[in-house]
Amino acid sequence: MKFVCIGDYDTVMGFRFAGVDGVVVESPSEARREFERALGTADVGVIILPDQISAELQQEINQVRFTRTRPAIVEIAGPDGRRAGRPRLVDLIREAIGVRV
Repeated sequence: MKFVCIGDYDTVMGFRFAGVDGVVVESPSEARREFERALGTADVGVIILPDQISAELQQEINQVRFTRTRPAIVEIAGPDGRRAGRPRLVDLIREAIGVRV
């Protein structure tokens, strides 16, 4: 199972240092095309997207989450930090499992 990061230069490079493949995109249309390409690749198990990209692809992301078991789509804060109104990771964990971390 492969991880893929689709995002801005800084995010993709950071994940490449950790051994994760990635694609740098500069527009919503590029992001959409690369997202579809990753969905069509059988061995991709996790797609990592920074907030700025996932905001543009929210409809497609929801479609995948509701109709497929793979790949998992992970939305992370981008280089500018977390989008306003977006919960912190620890808040999501607390809500999901009821344990304070």
